[in-house]
Amino acid sequence: MFNVLLRKELLETFRSYRWLWLPVFFIGLAMLQPVSSFYMEDILEQFGGLPENTLIAIPTPTAGQVYGETLGQFTQVGTFILVLAFMGSISSERRSGETILILSKPTNYYAYWFSKWVSALGITTISYALGSAAAIYYIGILFEPLPAGEILFSIFVYWVWLLFVVTTALVWSTVSKRTSVAAAGALITLLLLNLSASMFGELTSWTPGILPEAAADLQADIVVAPPIIISVVLAAILIAASVSYMKKTDWLL
Repeated sequence: MFNVLLRKELLETFRSYRWLWLPVFFIGLAMLQPVSSFYMEDILEQFGGLPENTLIAIPTPTAGQVYGETLGQFTQVGTFILVLAFMGSISSERRSGETILILSKPTNYYAYWFSKWVSALGITTISYALGSAAAIYYIGILFEPLPAGEILFSIFVYWVWLLFVVTTALVWSTVSKRTSVAAAGALITLLLLNLSASMFGELTSWTPGILPEAAADLQADIVVAPPIIISVVLAAILIAASVSYMKKTDWLL
């Protein structure tokens, strides 16, 4: 049953063109930061509206700084796009009555939920991988090559954050029939995690919100094992709670 539901979700991904526009979006976002950083002086000269003969001296950023800024764009803009992409995965089917047709049959609730989670995480992983490859390529051309070991570890750390983002979006889509409420709830949850990590430092260094910062700063002395473990465990708890909530007799109504 899981395989059948997963094929259904993958087909829906193709029909909605998410397999196309999500990777294109991440690639474009990844290319924008290195290119704009490299040509910043020329951009300011052309569009800055500065007096004639004004000299502009902008320190050239390091490859690590540009990579960190790229991940910052992924966090600020990419998280928003991912929530919008998956906010209606469950709520829209629940509102239209499609979940009644599916779950009234001998269908496992976990199979239904996980089919959506695997599909969403799969397209997110592919999009992020292509975006990271584009960023690393352009940073290597315009600045200098990034250290392979640190980059691979950074990619993994940030992928755990994206796993938590996808899980949060689907959990809120399970809770609310209204896609707008699901999107607002997911975005506020993720924003609070990021803000708490940046404002309270060591007090929240074990939360998922610290993962984007740890992944962005290649030289940061941040112990990432606790937030990675907490993120995975918390995601598992949220998934179990969502499926339990779905089993309520009035959820399908």
